[in-house]
Amino acid sequence: MYSNLINKININLKNHIENNIIPLYDNFDKAHSRRHVNIVINKSLHLASLLKVRLDITYAAAAYHDIGLGYYPDNPIKNRKDHHKYSQILVKQDRKLKKLFKPEELELIAQACHDHRASLKEEPLSIYGKIIADADRMDGLKIEKMISRAWEHTIYYNPELTFTESYQNIYEHLKEKYSYNGYAYRSFYLKESQKMIKSSIIDSQKILDSEDRFKEVFYKLIDNQKIRI
Repeated sequence: MYSNLINKININLKNHIENNIIPLYDNFDKAHSRRHVNIVINKSLHLASLLKVRLDITYAAAAYHDIGLGYYPDNPIKNRKDHHKYSQILVKQDRKLKKLFKPEELELIAQACHDHRASLKEEPLSIYGKIIADADRMDGLKIEKMISRAWEHTIYYNPELTFTESYQNIYEHLKEKYSYNGYAYRSFYLKESQKMIKSSIIDSQKILDSEDRFKEVFYKLIDNQKIRI
């Protein structure tokens, strides 16, 4: 699933991440699974190659960006709100990364993990933060994937909600984020990213603009058991 660019990464870094970091995503909700991190890695490496910046720093930041979701000592309730902060901490604590990167490089990786969070008001401090933030937003731009990821997140973090409440929260959230006036498209920092996702998001925006069309897609996913209630 990795891009061919992965072959240019230091073998020790690659082995550490594939053996010790990627498997952590198997413990997170389905919206932040191994599939998700692999997509972010692929998109990030592609952007890094276009921008001609360090692939190894990009790769590490992409792989670590969500591991704060499982930082249980300081995050016992798996608080998604602050997971970017915990990811930043874990990067700085990683002994293997300390051996593979200089302190200033490690800081770039940690900062990129922190800055990837979509809801942050401040712009990422480095090009690496912009790359990871943009790549993270590229996962699930098709309406079906938007809905399924939002559903998995909702039932994982808010199991107390009724079906109707969950549906309404999902529709309002996706419309706020991905519709024509949503913040998601405007939140892409790089023109290269906007070119990459433009065609993917147009159809989804048309559906979000009509709740009847959205509801049709939603219930079709249920009928096809793509989301389970």
